[in-house]
Amino acid sequence: MFYGPYTHNSFLSQFPELVMSRRGNLEQICQEAGLIKEMVTEPNTLIPFERFIRLLEVTETELEMPLVALELAQRQDASVLGPLSTLLTRSQNLAEAMNNVLEYFSLIISGVKFDIKIQQEVAELCFQVDMPELAMRPQFQNYLLASSAMILRHTVSRQYNLRGVFFTRDKNKEDINQFSRFFRCPVTFNADCLKITADKALLNYPVDAIRKDLIQQITAQIHSPKQLIQQIEKIIAMNLASGAIDLKTIARAIGYSPRTLHRQLEKQGTSFRALLETTRYSQANQYLANGHYSLNDISALLGYNNQSAFTRSYKRWNGETPQAVRARSQPKR
Repeated sequence: MFYGPYTHNSFLSQFPELVMSRRGNLEQICQEAGLIKEMVTEPNTLIPFERFIRLLEVTETELEMPLVALELAQRQDASVLGPLSTLLTRSQNLAEAMNNVLEYFSLIISGVKFDIKIQQEVAELCFQVDMPELAMRPQFQNYLLASSAMILRHTVSRQYNLRGVFFTRDKNKEDINQFSRFFRCPVTFNADCLKITADKALLNYPVDAIRKDLIQQITAQIHSPKQLIQQIEKIIAMNLASGAIDLKTIARAIGYSPRTLHRQLEKQGTSFRALLETTRYSQANQYLANGHYSLNDISALLGYNNQSAFTRSYKRWNGETPQAVRARSQPKR
């Protein structure tokens, strides 16, 4: 049984391509990081967050890529955030949208808290890390700040400049100019707080334009019924914890009407409810194998209002209660 928070492997969607571009051995790198390759390549898989960072550290060594986290973030675009476009439907501007998205990430990655602070004309996106084993590791800080900066850049404007990026770790042998070129702003090490700063005006950016762009990116990736189902499963998986998982909301996230989506799924011999149940069951089993999450945590992460509702569903799927499955997976003393 593993102990520690999970993250979704969609944040590694460009990792195999990155390794291939350097003629690396993906299977070997995954193995050295304590993962099997399928945990990186198969859709809708949860990865222990510590192993995620370990994967970057192994890649740094094996492929001589000290800035691997920045290179991975550089390859990612707003499609990483695309499945969370449902969180934007109840937001008027970027400030409200960021609060909804950050609340979501705080839930799924327990141990990392996000906060937005306003200091006169400056907005600060602050990260509080309650994971001593990860907090000061360079690739952890590199990826956390680089991926956050890229999401902001792609959702608002590629030309939008940040004011500053602050690392709490020491600067090793890295070339600070490479960091400044990537973030397009001054970079500070040994800071008191892990954070990104930008003009306060950024928070007033209208969120409707962002949501429309994200929907367009999702629909552009759908070229077949199979890809439609894969996108819906991904959106469901990324939205379970938010509770925004009804047919109307998911249909809106891909630019469909509920009736059209229902019809399309019916043609493929499935339904929204069936995809929801399958996704919940798959993620439930992954969470149950991780001692970090209590049954109450798992219930919330799967979008249930209480543990009893989760228990009833799981028993219907598996014939056993989640308590029984969890007990069997506990290490014997």
